[in-house]
Parts: sequence; C-alpha cells; structure tokens
Amino acid sequence: AGEVRLDNGASWNSGTLAITTAGNINIAGALNGDTLRLNSGGAITDTAALNVSSFVLGGGNWQQLGATLPAFSATDFTLAGGSFVRAFGGDGSSGNPWQLTDVYGLQGMGTLLANSFTLGNGIDASATNSWNAGAGFAPIGNSTTQFTGTFDGLGHTISDLTINRPAQDNVGLFGFIGNGTLRNIGLVGGSVNGADYVGGL
Repeated sequence: AGEVRLDNGASWNSGTLAITTAGNINIAGALNGDTLRLNSGGAITDTAALNVSSFVLGGGNWQQLGATLPAFSATDFTLAGGSFVRAFGGDGSSGNPWQLTDVYGLQGMGTLLANSFTLGNGIDASATNSWNAGAGFAPIGNSTTQFTGTFDGLGHTISDLTINRPAQDNVGLFGFIGNGTLRNIGLVGGSVNGADYVGGL
C-alpha cells in the first residue's frame, strides 16, 4: 500500500521489471532494460532517463512536466490504463494546455480525452512502427470514449506515423471526436491502415 521509490536506478538485460503498488511510484534513477511494467494506484513521477525495449503503463497517473524533460525511449509503448502526460508545461485546461514535445506525450492524449493540448514542436512519430505488436499508434478516442478536448498543432506537423489495424473501424490519428476541436495540424508521410472510417486526420 506504500510508495515505491527507485532512487538509484536499475539495469536488466532480459525479462520484466514490474512494479505494482496502491500508492505512488517515484523513479529518481535511470532505468535501462527490457520490459518495464508499472501499475500504481496514485502518481508516477520520473526525473531520470528511461530506455527500455517495452514500456507498459497498467495504471496510475504518470506526469512529466518541465522545460527540460528527462530522456525517454521505448521500442514498444503501450498505455493499457491510467493516464500519461509528458509535456513542456501546462495543466490541460483550455487556458493553459499541455505543450506536447514527443510522440509519447502525443499518445498520452488518448488517456485524457477531455483536456487541451498544443504541440511545442514538430513530432517524429517513426518509432510507432514497432508499437503494440506492429499495430502502431493507438487512435485517440473511439465511439464509446470520444475525444472532447482541444488539440492545436500551432502549425507543426507529425511525421511518419504508423497505424496498422486492418480489422478496426475509426482509425486515424484521432479515432472519434465528439464536440472536440482540432486546428493547425498536419501529417507528413507515414501509413494508416484500418477497416471502415479510415484516414490520416
């Protein structure tokens, strides 16, 4: 039930480092390894570099905010539960949107569908070709849980996005929008594959 702290970091060559707690998870040392699986009943903070083959968030509220963010790299990236924010700043409100800086933060939009976001720079999404066992990026929102927030790209673009979900409907960067707002955003290159109602944007 308590907080789990990793003050000195860890390295592992194979297998899964799984951390599960009803409390918070605080990562203050660099993590380098195969699979990292986190499941928290509270907040998850990471102030150190993270480099893993597979990152799985099963629960908890991951939040990294700051003008300088620690390095983050995951060959496979899955958000199975909880919420994920990785941004230059903001609080997700309409007056102070989260300022996204990389493709991990972009995917995190799917866990906070009623909030506001902007892009702080162009996004290289080429890493998505190896996500989710080849299915790639998970579309933001679906017919049951729609995106109702605001996304302003501020004229930036997202390049080389991969979505490969041939049996799934409502496939694109955004899967389903209900009273949400998109503006000033473009896609460059990439590949989007689905069943019905498919597009880049």
